[in-house]
Amino acid sequence: MRFDRLGLALMLIFLALSSQAFAERRVALVIGNSAYRHAPVLPNPRNDAADMAAKLKELGFEVVWGEDLDLGGVRSTIRNFIDRLEGADMALFFYAGHGLQVNGENYIAPVDAQLSSYLDLDFEAVPINLVLSAMERSTKINLVFLDACRDNPLVGNLSRSMGTRSAAVGRGLAKLGSGIGSLIAFATQPGNVALDGEGRNSPFTAALLRHLGTPDQDITRDLVQVRRDVLDSTSGKQVPWETSSLTGDVVLKVRPEAQPAADLDPEPVVSATPAAEDKAVELAFWDTIKTSDDKDLFEVYLQQYPKGAFAPLARIKMTIIDRESAKVAAGELAEKKAVEAARVEVEAERRARDMAALQQTEAVRQLAQPAPDKIDGGVVPQSGELAALTPPSTQDILGGEAAVPDRELVRSVQRELNRVGCGAGSADGLWGNDSRRALEQFVRHGSAQFAALEPSAQVLGRLQSEKRRVCPLVCDRNQKETNGRCVKIVKLKPVEKKRSVVGVPPAIVLPENKKTAAGSCPVDPFKAALQTGKGRVGWKTNFVVDTHSCGRKFACHMLSRKWYCQWM
Repeated sequence: MRFDRLGLALMLIFLALSSQAFAERRVALVIGNSAYRHAPVLPNPRNDAADMAAKLKELGFEVVWGEDLDLGGVRSTIRNFIDRLEGADMALFFYAGHGLQVNGENYIAPVDAQLSSYLDLDFEAVPINLVLSAMERSTKINLVFLDACRDNPLVGNLSRSMGTRSAAVGRGLAKLGSGIGSLIAFATQPGNVALDGEGRNSPFTAALLRHLGTPDQDITRDLVQVRRDVLDSTSGKQVPWETSSLTGDVVLKVRPEAQPAADLDPEPVVSATPAAEDKAVELAFWDTIKTSDDKDLFEVYLQQYPKGAFAPLARIKMTIIDRESAKVAAGELAEKKAVEAARVEVEAERRARDMAALQQTEAVRQLAQPAPDKIDGGVVPQSGELAALTPPSTQDILGGEAAVPDRELVRSVQRELNRVGCGAGSADGLWGNDSRRALEQFVRHGSAQFAALEPSAQVLGRLQSEKRRVCPLVCDRNQKETNGRCVKIVKLKPVEKKRSVVGVPPAIVLPENKKTAAGSCPVDPFKAALQTGKGRVGWKTNFVVDTHSCGRKFACHMLSRKWYCQWM
């Protein structure tokens, strides 16, 4: 009998050890950031993280947690959590603090984040998918709770720095995709902002602390009760949101079977039945999405309430959204087709015009080939006259094979016309009215004759044979021809008469003194006059011009019975 009791005790100890050895291993990461350095301090996240860490320890989780972490602290804490995921059966991540979404990607904001520009995002924030991906790679059941949808002033800094790209920065957090076996719960619906609350904890965290781990209750039922409490505490302004891909019930706390039923605390009595509570939550859920045009929101509603009161309306709404999207896509496609059709029509018209012009040019060039001595009934055009030909009919032009235009020939003819002074304009290879008038001028002034005023090898050869200017140079009214060019006529100013020097009457202008190479002339012109040997008595007139022996001329004039002399 004694041995039977001993064997039974050993078996119970072995079963207890075995149950512990095969127990479910749970690891949790908890982060709460309140003391932001470049944004106002948040009152609740530090308390939310501390209380949640204590709650999870009671539920059997190994908790890795930190509060008021900077970028290095966030990364090292996440690394410590990921290292502990090896061999775990369930992983949980709780974050309270500032978060933001950019281009649909969600980020954790450490307390030292400033986010002055878009480039700072990769260096000052941590993507939430970094944690979620590590959890999904390591464990089969993953639970994520994000109380990070608070009004974030850092988002304003980032939006202002991005300018026109600021639309990529959204309010709150974006919807997260999850792998099989994951549940992600937000404090409010995606794109909305959650409230901090007035107590120790935020409304969302306070409800989680009350209902998470209710004995023998699946976690989805826990979150229904959380949603109901948050709706009540925020007067319907905040609706917690979750997306789930769990494949079975997840019960965080199992009621011990050995405990007598009499010792269990009675369930709290509530005024409404669970069915009524679910209906109220469903109604609040529907009110938040019924006017939205986002199909994903209605898919989430049908996932949560596949047989809900508004399920038919949700399916109709999704059909309407698909129909409107199809109309928009069809309208865009029709607009693209109309634009393309107009472009094709314009291109076809342009090609038709080009083809007609090319065909006419080719027909004229064929007619311009060297002809016999007699043209059109034996009449030979006289020199300087332009032979008139009957234009070819459209049937004749279109009947033959269209030839590729020789733009180089046109360009060469234009250059030669410009060279002989006939002014064809720019040598662009396009034969127009200016080029045709220039060729007509060449025919008139160069005694040439051609079958038509169109470019051809014959026309080019005739132009190249001219070695001089053919067309006369026509200048404007204020220009004149000088060396084959038009130059501006410059009007010369009249030469002002210089006043005479002292001793010479104003009416007589004498040139300035000039030096001569012959002999040595006296400085005083009057002395030079005396040296000529004539003397003043011998001068019979009042004005005398003579030449000194040095070879220089002088002039003398009597005024008021006094002689005045000046070198010429």
